Amino acid sequence: MDLLEKLNLQRKLNKLDVNKTISYLYEKKQSFYLWGAAGTGKTEKILLLAKEFNQTVKTMSVTPLTTKGEFMGFMSVDGSRYVSTPFRESYEHGYTFLLDEMDNISQQLAVSLNQSLSQSVLTFPDRTIEKHPDFRFLGTGNTNGMGSNSSFSGRSKMDYSFKDRFIPIEWSFDENLELQLASNKNFTRLIQAIRKETVELNIPIQVTMRSSIIGSKMLEGNPMFPLLDLLEYSVFKYQISEETRNKILCRASVSTAIEKLLGNENEQEIDLEESFSGSKEEIKIVTTEIKEISKFNFKISSPENIEKLKSEGFIVCTLDKSQVQKKHNLTNFDGNITLEKLQSLGSENICFVTHTQEKKEIIKAQLKSLGLL
Repeated sequence: MDLLEKLNLQRKLNKLDVNKTISYLYEKKQSFYLWGAAGTGKTEKILLLAKEFNQTVKTMSVTPLTTKGEFMGFMSVDGSRYVSTPFRESYEHGYTFLLDEMDNISQQLAVSLNQSLSQSVLTFPDRTIEKHPDFRFLGTGNTNGMGSNSSFSGRSKMDYSFKDRFIPIEWSFDENLELQLASNKNFTRLIQAIRKETVELNIPIQVTMRSSIIGSKMLEGNPMFPLLDLLEYSVFKYQISEETRNKILCRASVSTAIEKLLGNENEQEIDLEESFSGSKEEIKIVTTEIKEISKFNFKISSPENIEKLKSEGFIVCTLDKSQVQKKHNLTNFDGNITLEKLQSLGSENICFVTHTQEKKEIIKAQLKSLGLL
């Protein structure tokens, strides 16, 4: 085994944990530059990291035209007052300063900022300030600092003396972070499946973390949002043909994620143990699960069927507060199903509506704990 093989083997056996690495660097107040594709959650990761350390973050985006005054602040026209900046506040009060789009900085400005990273005092237009011991200077960008690439053609090569003060760390999609940031987990898993298939199929579109976050927010506002339209608005954005889109949606991992999001399941049969009346019967579980149990006829369904369920004589309920519950004025069990509340509804026909398999399993578990399943 030659030296390179040994090094590659060591790398494979001791895979770098990027999350732990940047957490350690942040704790030690070491400047680092997080770079990677757009929409991968670079800024969000740093905001969460600062929150873990109970630190305030001040952010600023930079362009090739950004001036030194936008960093250092300036005196008013009459010289009577100083106009501060996020950088000054961070330097003086010990905040985390995050320079977004750092690979967009001009070389002249980069050189002028070197002093802020290498010295313990800095002269601003109003006075000289001692650097707060908790001050941190971090950056995010889309390139490795060596200039433009095929996706970001407008980037220039960063000044080496400025870049050398940061540890460059490549950042890719962190699916756990994405699930943490987006409110709808099943929709997020669908986006993650689409992202992988577009790479596999070599389809040139960016499926970013923003797709998960935006799409989840749109579902919060309208749980019955047509999925094809939602994906077009949040992911595809009319960049590909309908044929290409359908090719992605028909891939196994994507179609499975869609089925889970829509709440569809394969039909199966189970035996029901003794009910209140002491009888045994076999029931069939389908997508809208029907259960004949003594005086209660339970159903678990999706919110799209609310009006149909009401017309069939069901009292429609939700496990906890939701947009659907508020919109349709449904009975809310506040997370806890009790026999007393079920009986107080005054009906044998009771339906729980939910969008997610997770909530469906919780409802079933609570009914079982009451001896109703």
